Amino acid sequence: MLTPSTDGATIHEMRFGFFLPRLVDEHARERFAPTYEVCQLAERVGFDFVAMGHHRLIPDRDNLSASIVLLAAIAARTEKLRLSSAVFLLPLYHPLDMAEQIATLDQISDGRTMLSFGLGYRPEEYEHAGLVFKQRASRMEECLQVIRQAWTQDEVHFSGKHFQIDGVPVPPAPRQTPHPPLWLGGGATAGVERAARLADGWMADSTKTIDSVARKAAHYRATAAELGRPSQVCVVRQLGIGPTRKHVEETWLPDMAKQLFGVWKAGGKFRGSDEFGRKMTAGEPISLEEFAGDRDVAGTPAEVIEQIRRYQELTGCEYFLSIFGDQPDQATLGEALELFGREVIPAFQ
Repeated sequence: MLTPSTDGATIHEMRFGFFLPRLVDEHARERFAPTYEVCQLAERVGFDFVAMGHHRLIPDRDNLSASIVLLAAIAARTEKLRLSSAVFLLPLYHPLDMAEQIATLDQISDGRTMLSFGLGYRPEEYEHAGLVFKQRASRMEECLQVIRQAWTQDEVHFSGKHFQIDGVPVPPAPRQTPHPPLWLGGGATAGVERAARLADGWMADSTKTIDSVARKAAHYRATAAELGRPSQVCVVRQLGIGPTRKHVEETWLPDMAKQLFGVWKAGGKFRGSDEFGRKMTAGEPISLEEFAGDRDVAGTPAEVIEQIRRYQELTGCEYFLSIFGDQPDQATLGEALELFGREVIPAFQ
């Protein structure tokens, strides 16, 4: 749907999602109750989709290895919330297995599946699975081809570098026709072009500046158009929101600065200027604008609306995925979801 903006330009109505952190009560009988409650709240306040991270075969407790299982449980406890990922590491699996599981999830949810896939960046995940890390891109391409064929044909016939499949039926069929949308994440040019060739949408990298995302989005859409394929863009951003700027500066900003400093200590690079890195390492105060730069979105609801609208105008994005801080607890996430749903989402409808 297209709607006129206040300056006369035409903009897309956007669909908003949120990134689901690990919310588990280890001492409760229903350990994932906080997860279900947050998703039900998000549905009530107007969010269109929830997205989960994914890793496997590593000691990372923040992302579940069997995320599709949890998405199925969320589907059974919600009615409208669509089920996504940011992102699911498809090349770590056999595509026939995933065709079955995702189609079953689509059946359980009555057609609310919209998974986004990625290559991953940790060699040990591939090594532990007995796979070659450097072959993950070609493996991804074959997985997508096999899955699409499994959902649209009676039998899969495929001959590739990684998979040899001759006449295999793959029930059940997904609920959506012709099949659930297939999204790809990634920031490299090769990944953007892969999304244009093989996917129905592209999920942008949350760490890149919005100008970089806008350039890649334009390249993605142009490549898809040349191939006669559809194109949709989901912008992914860290997002801090509060009733006042002071609230965001006192809560969201310190947590995000701590996270960024941890990345630096682990060997990563500070984003932004050398002066920004110097101030961070020296423990000097960092303003909200200086920290967010042209990457994160932060401020009061009115400021958040203004920033998201600018990002929408630059990228033409149809979807926006918010990451509300570094592993927030249920109460913190719930407050952000309620405020965002009440004050921000209606501005884009």
